[in-house]
Amino acid sequence: MAMTVITARPVDVLFLMTVIMTATGAMNMSLFFMIMVVVIVTVIATGAVHMPAAKQTGKRPTTRADGKSGRKRKTFFNIAEIFHFYFPFLRRAYRAGLLPFIMYVGEMTSFLKSRPYLTAEFAVMCLAVPSYIIVTKSAPFLFAFLWGAVLYGYIILRICEHENLRHIWNWGAIRWPHLKFILLRWAFASLGMLAFIYFYDPDRIFYLPRNKPEIIPFIAVLYPLLSALPQEFIFCNFFFARYAPFFGKGKGLITASAIVFAYAHVLYINPVAPPLSFLGGLIFAQTYMKSKSLALVTIEHGLYGISLFITGLGWYFYSGAVN
Repeated sequence: MAMTVITARPVDVLFLMTVIMTATGAMNMSLFFMIMVVVIVTVIATGAVHMPAAKQTGKRPTTRADGKSGRKRKTFFNIAEIFHFYFPFLRRAYRAGLLPFIMYVGEMTSFLKSRPYLTAEFAVMCLAVPSYIIVTKSAPFLFAFLWGAVLYGYIILRICEHENLRHIWNWGAIRWPHLKFILLRWAFASLGMLAFIYFYDPDRIFYLPRNKPEIIPFIAVLYPLLSALPQEFIFCNFFFARYAPFFGKGKGLITASAIVFAYAHVLYINPVAPPLSFLGGLIFAQTYMKSKSLALVTIEHGLYGISLFITGLGWYFYSGAVN
């Protein structure tokens, strides 16, 4: 049987596996299995499977640039083929025009980029979800919401901005000139954090080094990966790609990202987290604006997070502190 090869980069699969692992620790098992289904469908959609090709229509076989004929490599996906192959009983419904909206995701790109959809998406992602977490005091389930948003954002970018994902990490931006400025700014900011906690809440200063020093290495490794990375994906990469039509591509976009970032931290229900998050949001958004590197901004966010927990300010960014 002729085969059409649909491929995905290893980073795609690893990214989705990270979502599964995080969801496992954040949700109960029933919700975890629901996430598993979504991830499996996403893996299929993004190309980590092989599917039978559509029937031949008598057209000439595809030819590569070197003049040799070969299998056609799809750069995107067609959910219709998945449904036709795995769910034959849906063919009649599809032909009758009952399922065109869900069948051809590729045709939804213009709809997903339309201003009404972007407005609704912004309202839900940046306002409704944080408000729900705040009102219901659902901060203990933060990772479930966080990685759920990452999964949604990844799928949307895969559909609408798949070129954006090719250069999402931009490792070339991690150079000494950039790192020198980032490290210097982080050092001064860390001193500022220390001064603030000393005057605001001296009992918590260096709480972890004094009481639980053994967990600091785990925070240093896990916080950048499980917290800083998804946050920067949402509030920088996804936010910049999706909402530039609303806020422009300059200072307005940076400020909007910082405001939404700060509002998302209101869920900790204390007067410290939101203003500090706003300042951090400005710093991170500015770094991303200049570098377009998710890797660099994640490193920077990770450094600030580690300083928060070492100085004692991490208590105000800890979901377990929410009553």
